[in-house]
Amino acid sequence: TSYFRDFASQTSLPFRLVVATILLGASGLVLTWVLINPFIRIFYSADFLPVVALVFPVSIAQLLHGMSGLLNRYLEARGKGIAIRNTYMATGITLVLANLVLIPRMAESGAAIAMLISGVVYILVMYLYYRKRQIHG
Repeated sequence: TSYFRDFASQTSLPFRLVVATILLGASGLVLTWVLINPFIRIFYSADFLPVVALVFPVSIAQLLHGMSGLLNRYLEARGKGIAIRNTYMATGITLVLANLVLIPRMAESGAAIAMLISGVVYILVMYLYYRKRQIHG
């Protein structure tokens, strides 16, 4: 959000900012994956270890949502509120439908996968609107 004012006058996202966001997000993802098992063992008990499997799809989903947030702020600064609304609608509908289908079949794993699916939809739709804005202004 500290770049919001700059985004209003830029024709595209700064490459260094995109790379930094990806590297920070990926670092956080790897750190989460490395630390989750010991964290559960230290602060909880072995009874909670099944949660570890849920961390992988949920953490990837969060990374995708974070990356989408960068695109979102850029499009907001460029006055593309309709695109953002449409993206939220697509993402929300995807999440609800995926939860309705996956949770009854897969319980909490289904919810984690639904979150991952919605993250993929969110970043794809945001990226498509971003590219459209670059091409058509």
